Amino acid sequence: SCLGGSDNFKHLNEIDLFNNIDPNESKHKRTDRSILCCLRKGESGQAWPRLTKERAKLNWLSVDFNNWKDWEDDSDEDMSNFDRFSEV
Repeated sequence: SCLGGSDNFKHLNEIDLFNNIDPNESKHKRTDRSILCCLRKGESGQAWPRLTKERAKLNWLSVDFNNWKDWEDDSDEDMSNFDRFSEV
Protein backbone atom coordinates (compact mmCIF):
# COMPACT_ATOMS: atom_id res chain seq x y z
CA SER A 1 0.00 0.00 0.00
CA CYS A 2 1.04 3.60 -0.45
CA LEU A 3 -0.26 7.14 -0.10
CA GLY A 4 -0.66 9.12 -3.29
CA GLY A 5 -2.38 11.95 -5.06
CA SER A 6 -3.06 15.47 -3.90
CA ASP A 7 -5.23 14.18 -1.05
CA ASN A 8 -2.74 11.46 0.07
CA PHE A 9 -5.33 8.76 -0.53
CA LYS A 10 -4.23 5.25 0.52
CA HIS A 11 -3.95 2.89 -2.46
CA LEU A 12 -3.82 -0.88 -2.03
CA ASN A 13 -3.55 -3.68 -4.58
CA GLU A 14 -3.11 -7.35 -3.89
CA ILE A 15 -2.00 -9.77 -6.57
CA ASP A 16 -2.45 -13.51 -6.24
CA LEU A 17 0.58 -14.75 -8.14
CA PHE A 18 0.48 -18.00 -10.06
CA ASN A 19 3.01 -19.58 -7.69
CA ASN A 20 5.38 -18.65 -4.86
CA ILE A 21 8.20 -16.15 -5.17
CA ASP A 22 11.40 -15.77 -3.16
CA PRO A 23 10.79 -12.58 -1.14
CA ASN A 24 14.48 -12.29 -0.21
CA GLU A 25 15.50 -12.24 -3.88
CA SER A 26 12.61 -10.05 -5.10
CA LYS A 27 12.67 -6.26 -5.11
CA HIS A 28 10.31 -3.37 -5.71
CA LYS A 29 10.54 0.38 -6.19
CA ARG A 30 7.83 3.04 -6.06
CA THR A 31 7.97 5.91 -8.54
CA ASP A 32 5.67 8.89 -9.01
CA ARG A 33 3.67 6.98 -11.63
CA SER A 34 4.04 3.31 -10.83
CA ILE A 35 5.44 0.51 -8.73
CA LEU A 36 8.19 -1.53 -10.37
CA CYS A 37 8.60 -5.11 -9.17
CA CYS A 38 11.33 -7.57 -9.97
CA LEU A 39 10.14 -10.97 -8.80
CA ARG A 40 12.27 -14.08 -8.40
CA LYS A 41 10.36 -17.36 -8.59
CA GLY A 42 10.43 -19.57 -5.52
CA GLU A 43 11.16 -22.61 -7.68
CA SER A 44 13.34 -21.81 -10.67
CA GLY A 45 13.08 -23.89 -13.80
CA GLN A 46 9.28 -24.06 -13.80
CA ALA A 47 7.40 -22.07 -16.41
CA TRP A 48 4.32 -20.15 -15.34
CA PRO A 49 1.56 -19.93 -17.94
CA ARG A 50 0.76 -16.44 -16.63
CA LEU A 51 1.72 -14.13 -13.77
CA THR A 52 -1.49 -14.43 -11.76
CA LYS A 53 -3.61 -17.35 -10.53
CA GLU A 54 -6.70 -15.89 -12.17
CA ARG A 55 -6.98 -15.83 -15.94
CA ALA A 56 -8.61 -12.38 -15.83
CA LYS A 57 -6.64 -9.51 -17.40
CA LEU A 58 -5.72 -6.84 -14.86
CA ASN A 59 -5.63 -3.60 -16.87
CA TRP A 60 -3.37 -1.87 -14.36
CA LEU A 61 -0.77 -4.68 -14.41
CA SER A 62 1.78 -5.10 -17.20
CA VAL A 63 5.10 -6.81 -17.85
CA ASP A 64 8.17 -4.77 -18.78
CA PHE A 65 9.63 -7.02 -21.46
CA ASN A 66 12.72 -4.78 -21.74
CA ASN A 67 13.77 -6.21 -18.36
CA TRP A 68 12.41 -9.72 -18.88
CA LYS A 69 14.79 -12.55 -17.97
CA ASP A 70 13.75 -15.92 -19.34
CA TRP A 71 13.93 -18.78 -16.84
CA GLU A 72 15.68 -20.93 -19.46
CA ASP A 73 18.56 -18.45 -19.45
CA ASP A 74 18.63 -18.33 -15.64
CA SER A 75 22.02 -18.53 -13.98
CA ASP A 76 23.46 -17.72 -10.58
CA GLU A 77 23.54 -14.08 -11.64
CA ASP A 78 22.00 -11.79 -9.04
CA MET A 79 19.71 -8.86 -9.77
CA SER A 80 22.37 -6.18 -9.32
CA ASN A 81 22.24 -5.41 -13.05
CA PHE A 82 18.71 -4.08 -12.64
CA ASP A 83 19.93 -0.53 -12.07
CA ARG A 84 16.44 0.86 -11.53
CA PHE A 85 16.20 -1.35 -8.43
CA SER A 86 19.61 -0.48 -7.01
CA GLU A 87 18.18 2.28 -4.82
CA VAL A 88 15.61 0.01 -3.14
